[in-house]
Parts: sequence; C-alpha cells; structure tokens
Amino acid sequence: LLAPLTFLHWSAAVYTYLAGSTALFVAMILMLAQKLQLPWSNLKKWYMIAFGLALAPLHAGIHMSNLSTLVIGLLGMGVIFMRKRPYLSGIALAISVCLKPQVAFLFFAYPWLRRQWRTAFTGLAVCATIFTSSLLWMGFHNINVYRSYLGALAQFNSQDSYNSFTYPGPIRYLLINLQVVVFQFTRSAVESNILSWLLFLILAAASALLIRSRVSEGNEGIDIAIISVLTLLPFYQHIYSAALLIFVIYWAFDNWQLKGAKAALLLMLPLLFPFVAMTWGYPPLAGFVERHHLGSHFFWNAFIMPYVVWIELCLVLIMLTELYGTAAISRRALALLYVRKAK
Repeated sequence: LLAPLTFLHWSAAVYTYLAGSTALFVAMILMLAQKLQLPWSNLKKWYMIAFGLALAPLHAGIHMSNLSTLVIGLLGMGVIFMRKRPYLSGIALAISVCLKPQVAFLFFAYPWLRRQWRTAFTGLAVCATIFTSSLLWMGFHNINVYRSYLGALAQFNSQDSYNSFTYPGPIRYLLINLQVVVFQFTRSAVESNILSWLLFLILAAASALLIRSRVSEGNEGIDIAIISVLTLLPFYQHIYSAALLIFVIYWAFDNWQLKGAKAALLLMLPLLFPFVAMTWGYPPLAGFVERHHLGSHFFWNAFIMPYVVWIELCLVLIMLTELYGTAAISRRALALLYVRKAK
C-alpha cells in the first residue's frame, strides 16, 4: 500500500506522507465536529476540535511519522461513512486494517457486530484482495514473507527490545497496553499476558452484549468510543495509538449533559502533556526523578508512569456504566424507529 511512495526521494516521501496523513486526521476531526448536533457558533464544537488537535499522542505520531495517524484518520472516515456511504466505509476500514491491524482490528469487526452488511462484506473483500495481491507480488519477486515476518516478530518480542513491556527503564512506559501495569504486580511476562488478555476478553464480552442490546442510531457514538479504548488494551500499543481517543472526546462533547461525559474529558486532560517522554527527555524532570530514586518505587512504576493505561481502564468503565444505564432496545422501540424513518 505504501509502495508508490518509493518513487520519491526519501525526504520527499516522508513529507508527502506526513502532509497527507495529518490532513486526513484534521479532516476527520472537522467531520466529527460537523456531526455534533450543535451550530458552528457553539463553542463546544471548537473546544472539541482544539482538544483533539492538542492531544500529545497525535503529535507523537506526527513526530515519529508513524502510520497510526493515517490509520486513525481512515478509521474515522470508516465510522463516519458507515451509514450513508457503506462501500467507502468498507474500503477505508480494509486499508486501515492492512496498514496496522493491531489498531484497526476491532473497528474492522464492528460492522459485523452492528449488522452493517454492506460495509462488512466490502471491507472483507477489499482486505482479501490487498492481502492476496501483496503476497503474490512478493512471492513473484522471491521474497520469503513468512520467514521475514517470524524473524522480525522474534526480535520485536525480545526482552532486550525497547518495544517490550519488560524493558528496563522509563522508555517502556511509552507502551500503553495492559501488560505494562500488570507486569508491575506479577513480575512475570507470561502471567502478565494471560491476565491482560483475560481482563480484555471480559471487558470486550460485556461491551459486545451492551452494544447489541442498548445501542441505536441515537446513541451510536458511545460504542465507537468504547471500541477505541478497548483497542488499546490487549497487546502492543505505543503512545501515538492513544490518538484513537478522539472518538471518546467526540462522544463526551456530544453527550455533555451526562456526568460520565464530563468525567471522561477531565480524565483525558493529562493526555495533553507528554509526561512520560519528559521524565527521561527533559533534563530538570529527569534529574528530579533520578535524585529521588523514583524509578525504584512501586507506586511510581505501577500508578504514576503508566497513567495512560489507568486512564483507559477508567474510561471504558465510565462508558460501560453509562451504556448499562441506557434502556434496552425493545422490539416495539425498533418498530417505532422504522416507522419514523419511513415517514
């Protein structure tokens, strides 16, 4: 999918990608703001745009030229187009899951959960086409994809890799998946993976049941917000992937009357500051941490440094509580909804 950029010089390719991915992300935020049931003269729309553009994870993704910025923009388009342009939605979701499956996998599954069949089957067909044609092309050029993948995966998962949640030093807290917190309690990589996946599966099952029974067209923003948080929990996610929380910001401003929405926005305020990067990249703060030996304290390692993970857990619990408090959708209510749409 990125191969056309190789026709350009390296620096030109990087800046072309950055310009395109950033523009797509900004366009997605503006489209989300347009969906708010408020006039443009209402400051809440502009607060939502400002909050989304000020997220430190977004700036981390742009700074590192990471694909997450592009993928999250595509996911936003997939969500926005799902009702009125299902085929475009399916294409956007398929491209996003091909580029970065660990960020897009739940969004790719979402149309199946909500029975949006045109989006679901379009996404599946496009994804299969891209996947098959890529394998055939690389096979034709004698590239052993399977061996290369296994070699890269082994190096990636090594405990000596800074991508590992067991890596010594503060850089591991740039990861925002559950294992980072659980490892502080278990001190075992295997147990951390098992417990993290178990907790994720429990939250995912509860979310699926509540979404199926309590989400309708009138409150559809909350299920996308829940999915965006759940995506960050089960396995490797870097800080730039937290830009997915733009969907939580949209839900909170769209449901400002709810206490849970206000609480969610307050919880996300720390995401406006790159605290973890500052603890080892900003000399005064790094020196303070070193002088007071904070890196050896359990509370510091389990609660302060992985604060983004705790924010994610609190956010999903807040939204599940709000969704649980929503009345279940009865058949009569669905029938009335269809009648209104027909009129």
